[in-house]
Amino acid sequence: MTTLTKKAKFAPINLLVEDLITDIKFNPLKSKHLDQWTPPQQREMAGLLPRFFLSAFYDIEEALTDNNLFTIRVEELFTKLKTGMSNKYHFGSGFTNAAHWKKGNVDNVGLYTYPEDPDLSPVVTLKISAWDYKNEEWATIISCHIYESGMIAIRNQVSGEWDMTRMD
Repeated sequence: MTTLTKKAKFAPINLLVEDLITDIKFNPLKSKHLDQWTPPQQREMAGLLPRFFLSAFYDIEEALTDNNLFTIRVEELFTKLKTGMSNKYHFGSGFTNAAHWKKGNVDNVGLYTYPEDPDLSPVVTLKISAWDYKNEEWATIISCHIYESGMIAIRNQVSGEWDMTRMD
């Protein structure tokens, strides 16, 4: 079920749908800037984007089980989540791997750094985790980070690949 890689301690081959869970945290990096906002204001700042992510995930989960498919690869889940969110939003360019985003970086905890700009902490982070049978713990495989101004990044925590767009 799992293999070890240099990039991640947990690298699932095929994820069992029944072994996937979601989690959401507001101001996950304890940003002093975001601490100025109340939790309801942070929720307002995130808008509908958390729902787009969760809805895209539940659609994928439902499609798999409806078609008697009970496993999915991390890379496929990552791609389907980006497509699903873009389809739910209906506006903008979606996740296009645009060169201007790639001048920056989204690290494994969601901090977005861009040359000559202040670092951005996520207002909210949503995670999809899979059960790691070898280590008997939940391991995050996909993260969705939502920043101020409708910026959103989805990161494959296993490979480190990420993509970003703006949905305002």
